[in-house]
Amino acid sequence: TLEDLKSRFMRREVTTTIQCGGNRRAELDKIEKTSGIPWGEGAISNAKWGGVYLREVLMHCAGLSLEGVEWGGIKHVVFHGMDDMQASIPIEKA
Repeated sequence: TLEDLKSRFMRREVTTTIQCGGNRRAELDKIEKTSGIPWGEGAISNAKWGGVYLREVLMHCAGLSLEGVEWGGIKHVVFHGMDDMQASIPIEKA
């Protein structure tokens, strides 16, 4: 629960720059057609994120460890959005 995240895990902050994967897609479309919206430049943002580390939640709630990940052949963490969008990150980055 949200209360568990607040009480069981340390809150941390990370400041990062994020660039959309489709940034400058309009220019790429001139070379070879891509899928998605033809963005120009500028789909970049700076943000400060706060919360708990996903790695700590996975270790606590799912019982995952580095050894267990290798043994189980887990490669990615997949996120499913309410809008049916999906994204994944390599398990090493979780």
